Amino acid sequence: MPPGNKSSSNPQFIISTGPKKADPETRTLIRSHVMLGRNRRKKRQDSHGGTEMVNTLIGSHDDMSWARRCIFALPRKVGTDLSFTTFPDAIDPRAAAEALSYTVEMSKAKYVLESCLIFDELNSIWNDQLALDAPLLQSVIFMVQTYFDLAGGRNNTSSSQIHLKTLQLLRQKLSFSDEKAQLADATVFVVVNLAIHAHISGEHKSAKHHLEGIRRIVELRGGLGEFTQTKLLIELHRCDIGMSLHTGTNPVFSSNDDHSRLPFPYPDEISFPRETNKVFDGMEELDDEIVEVWDAMANFCSLINLAAEAGGRIRWELFLNTMTAVMYRLIHMSFDVGSVNEAIRLGLLGLSSHVFLQWKVVRTTYAHLRACYRKCLDSAEDLDSIPTRVSSWLLMIGAVSVFERSDASWLRPRLRKNAMACGFKSWHEIRDVVDPLMWIPLVQEKAGKDFYDSVFTPEPGSFP
Repeated sequence: MPPGNKSSSNPQFIISTGPKKADPETRTLIRSHVMLGRNRRKKRQDSHGGTEMVNTLIGSHDDMSWARRCIFALPRKVGTDLSFTTFPDAIDPRAAAEALSYTVEMSKAKYVLESCLIFDELNSIWNDQLALDAPLLQSVIFMVQTYFDLAGGRNNTSSSQIHLKTLQLLRQKLSFSDEKAQLADATVFVVVNLAIHAHISGEHKSAKHHLEGIRRIVELRGGLGEFTQTKLLIELHRCDIGMSLHTGTNPVFSSNDDHSRLPFPYPDEISFPRETNKVFDGMEELDDEIVEVWDAMANFCSLINLAAEAGGRIRWELFLNTMTAVMYRLIHMSFDVGSVNEAIRLGLLGLSSHVFLQWKVVRTTYAHLRACYRKCLDSAEDLDSIPTRVSSWLLMIGAVSVFERSDASWLRPRLRKNAMACGFKSWHEIRDVVDPLMWIPLVQEKAGKDFYDSVFTPEPGSFP
């Protein structure tokens, strides 16, 4: 059968009827059928596939499945922000990278108000500073290990070698004749970390020694006014105030510092109701400075409660200024034991120490504050000049912010007596009394409720 027309769209059939060779046209057709598919080369991938992908994403909003495939096709980030950081020779690079990845988490654990504060990730400037300062980097590793020990309920023995290495590197740095490096913020930061660790470890003599070293550096720098890093100032003052509350000694940094002056720089757009006169109604002997500090702390608590409800954040400068102004003033006040002024002063110190000084992962006891608070409550127990609402607040602040579990044996009967005198029958009733005075649910609610419930249950084991 002769071949059909090649231009035809129908299939071409070839029939062989003998040994006779086919004519040239038929042989050509046979070769074309044999080679069908063999000469087909794979399509070359478009070298501009990424551009086509982007154009597809931009040009079409309907094909979401294709968009998802495009997104997953993008390469993930390789390495970390520390990948190109060269650490000092004295530092183990793996330990440094591991520790630095937890610095933000550790920083948050140092503040009970962390959800209302701003914590930034490490930036390139910070990385560069760490790369140039071995004691600074080692102290960060040391504090991260301390954080893990505290969070895991372990003692600090696992970080002892890191602690010794931090001291060794610091001494080496201080032995050089570079005065600028000796007085730098990085050096102060290292010593502050050592003082903090000593305090929470119960090594108060070492903490005091480190704090004295910080004082000398501050004097050589020309005073605290020469320091511009807010967070460094906060840690410095927290350490100073904490040591004073624990030992009963005067703080290293005077209350005459600029940071301890009232009034406070609260946002102009926020106005808080002033009900101090109602709070202290009938307490005419109250000192004017106590009332002023009460107003300042009440404003701060109101701002924190507002931020907690709205998911907002406050500025670190506000935290610093309120802490130093309130706490240094309260520490330097002096009133008779058992007086109303002394009771309110200690109540404010108890609240502010909880809000400004305590860590989330570990509770630090301030022995001097605790002893003074107990003595004042014992002396003022029968004073009729303290309204029941104020005495309820003082007892709850003491239970939540000052006292330890071992104090439950005498504190529970005291609160039970107060609750019966006030007619309280539930936690909500006493909370309605303490909340208008000064109360931060974010920090105090759970511990306060747990303690109050334990007062009216037979089990004595739920002291916060």
